[in-house]
Amino acid sequence: AITPINLTGPVITGYTGVGVVGEVLGITPGTWSGTPEPWLTYQWYRNGTAITNANLDTYTLVAADLGAMIKVQEMAENVHGLDCVFSAEIGPIVSPVLLLETGDDLLLETNDRLIVET
Repeated sequence: AITPINLTGPVITGYTGVGVVGEVLGITPGTWSGTPEPWLTYQWYRNGTAITNANLDTYTLVAADLGAMIKVQEMAENVHGLDCVFSAEIGPIVSPVLLLETGDDLLLETNDRLIVET
């Protein structure tokens, strides 16, 4: 009978660069020892504060995340105890729309298309 012990931390997946509003983040779980094998639960954080109702293994970045740093806490529990570990932070989270001025053209870039307005 052994309480959970973290061997490697979780890794946030599903983002490009620093993270963009609208992207769905996922988790590559950490590795744990413990007997019996621990079950895992999650809590997402924005700038160090737990995000209400963000306790699944995925999290969709929302407007409130703009400019924020995001991380996830992975908790491993079995009948003998509980241990927790945080992922590395990603961010600051950016908007999905970037405006770029190039001479007389204005480029509006989204995740899906590029529009050129002159």
